[in-house]
Amino acid sequence: MGRGFDLPIWGFMQTIAVMNEKGGAGKTSLALSLSAVLGAAGRRVLLVDADPQGNAGLVLSGGDRSPPGPTLADVLLGCPAGEAVRPSLVPGVDWIPSGAALADAADRLAAELGRERRLRLAVAELPRDWELVLIDCPPTRSLLSVNAMNTADGGLIVPVDPGVFSVAGLVSLVAAVDQVRKYLDNHALAVRSIVLSRVPRNRVAADLETELRAAWGNVVATTVIPQAVAVEEAHARFLPVTLHAPRAAVSKSFHSLAAELFPCQTSLAHVA
Repeated sequence: MGRGFDLPIWGFMQTIAVMNEKGGAGKTSLALSLSAVLGAAGRRVLLVDADPQGNAGLVLSGGDRSPPGPTLADVLLGCPAGEAVRPSLVPGVDWIPSGAALADAADRLAAELGRERRLRLAVAELPRDWELVLIDCPPTRSLLSVNAMNTADGGLIVPVDPGVFSVAGLVSLVAAVDQVRKYLDNHALAVRSIVLSRVPRNRVAADLETELRAAWGNVVATTVIPQAVAVEEAHARFLPVTLHAPRAAVSKSFHSLAAELFPCQTSLAHVA
């Protein structure tokens, strides 16, 4: 397993899920910031908001978690995914909103055939208008997260904040990955990158980083995302932090992470 993702040539699409089975690990901030950096670099990104909280969509839409029209809830119940795509306010990034009924749609799917494959089939039918599909997943194990794992042909990015509960979420997620590989369609599913996220400068965080790197090697991204109030300030203004505070240290770290995870010919240089 390696930490870099090679974006495909135009006309093909790679799908990556951003997930951790523990809330507060910085999952949505990571998905938003990577999307914004890649979009600014000329890449075409589709962000699928698969979290019923709809926080990614709140930022991408400028404050509307569930705008009118088809949403991911409808897609899982049979609506063509292309009908649910809409442009976001972030350059280069389109999105599929979660929808207010997403949790109810997941409950309805529980008795349906092919319930773990709905998102995979829907994404496969999308036009090849994007190079990258990023799925922002819910923070708990559910039919939604299983659908995301089964769809992620590019694997998983797992943000881990420096705490025992986040590490426990990583362990639980690895077990889920093994089950998806064994029982569903995505037999090559893997944790492609672990990202230390929302990291304060203290001994506890440093010790956790040492332990993770010893256990996972180069699967742990070199770039570390620091804890920063600028992220919350940006979200309060419905912006990714890389657009709200481009010169902040946390924004520069997201640029570094994007360059590390998605090496490509398009420049992903830091903001000076």
